[in-house]
Amino acid sequence: MPQPVDVGRITAGFRGKMFRSDGSRWGQCSQWALSGTVTSTDEQPLGSAWPVAVAQSFAATLTVSELVIDDEIPRAVLEGIQDITNPHLPIFRFVGERNIGESTSTLVIDACTPDGTFPIADAIPGQTMTRDLTFRVGTPPDPAGLLPRYA
Repeated sequence: MPQPVDVGRITAGFRGKMFRSDGSRWGQCSQWALSGTVTSTDEQPLGSAWPVAVAQSFAATLTVSELVIDDEIPRAVLEGIQDITNPHLPIFRFVGERNIGESTSTLVIDACTPDGTFPIADAIPGQTMTRDLTFRVGTPPDPAGLLPRYA
C-alpha cells in the first residue's frame, strides 16, 4: 500500500542569485525555473514494428524574474552588441536554491547567456518592477545539488 504524502516535505521556492563572470553579485530574482529539452530521432531496428528513440541533443533554458533595482543586466547586453561585427553577450552564473523541510538543494547553473526576447526597460505605475529574462545554459547543470531522494 502506498505511503501518504508528507505535506511538510513539499518543495518551496527559496531564493536565486545571478552573478557576473568575475563572481560578484549581479541581480536578485523573485522566481526562477530551469527546464531541459531532449531532441531524439526515431530508429526502427529491422524486424521490429516499434521505433526506438535515440537521443541526439540536450539543451537547458533558465527563466528568471529579476527584481528591478538597477539596469545592469540589460546594460551589459546592450554594451555587448554595440560592435555589430563582433558582438559578445555577457555570461552569467546563476545559483538557485529550494528547500524541503531540513534539506536544501542548490543548483549552480553556469555559462548562461541571454536568449530570445530580452526586456530592456519598461514602467508600470503602481507595481513592483520585475524583468522576465530567459537564458540559454551553455554547460550541463551539475545534478549533485538536487534534493536527495525521498525514501
